Amino acid sequence: MVTEREVSYFGMTYVVPTLVDSPEVILAVNVGGAVIPTLLSIYLLYRNHLWVRGLVATAAWRQSAMRSPSRSGASASACRSSWPLWSRC
Repeated sequence: MVTEREVSYFGMTYVVPTLVDSPEVILAVNVGGAVIPTLLSIYLLYRNHLWVRGLVATAAWRQSAMRSPSRSGASASACRSSWPLWSRC
């Protein structure tokens, strides 16, 4: 259940929704930043007959990412995460 609450911030009053009680699970999906670009990429690969080039580029990127050390300065424990791409850093 969502209720509204007034919050004063630098002299302005804003109405902010507040989640009071939620027995169910809320699943949020970033449609604009994840789903739409993925579907658009799949469509363009199919439309332009670039499946083979797309697969080769993805495989080459994955292999280079697995071989190269982390450039972000991440610690060794962050490198050993459960995500398959970084499991062999």
